[in-house]
Amino acid sequence: MFCIRKATKADICGLSEVHLQCWQESYPGIIPTDILNNLELEKYIESWKAAFENNSQTSVFVAVQGKSIVGLAASGQQRDENLHVRYPGEFYAVYVLKNSQRNKVGLHLMDAMCKDLINKQLSAATLWVLEDNLNARKFYEKMGGLKGGIKEISFHGINKTEIFYFWDDLKTLQSILENTEQ
Repeated sequence: MFCIRKATKADICGLSEVHLQCWQESYPGIIPTDILNNLELEKYIESWKAAFENNSQTSVFVAVQGKSIVGLAASGQQRDENLHVRYPGEFYAVYVLKNSQRNKVGLHLMDAMCKDLINKQLSAATLWVLEDNLNARKFYEKMGGLKGGIKEISFHGINKTEIFYFWDDLKTLQSILENTEQ
């Protein structure tokens, strides 16, 4: 059994460890092995510290099983200037450890973010996902996400394509999530 709650600064180390582990579990065959094997925990810690210190508009949620974080999610205002007017909200990240997937952890994290965005008066949202990440894409499509545009990104010295998914009405997404959670 797990619970979803808002993350706090005290969760930064746990968030960082789960984020790193999720990359290593989710991206073999998508991201080169040498990159995955050399990810640095300290960079994740720095990134999550910045999220808590610099942007109070970012909401971070964790899925906790026992005393361990098994998933994380972050959302807030749209970061892409070209999408901001039509889709004022954005799902920044959704990561669930492999051994906790298929247990509705991701659904509950999406639900928490969806409700949070609605409470912030953000009625529509997007998220970006690597084009090659077919499992994540299927998950978002199951939640009613529609494919929008693409962009080329560069990180760790490699180039990849990202696709954005969008939801025109977060209340519709909330209904889908509530019906799927049953």
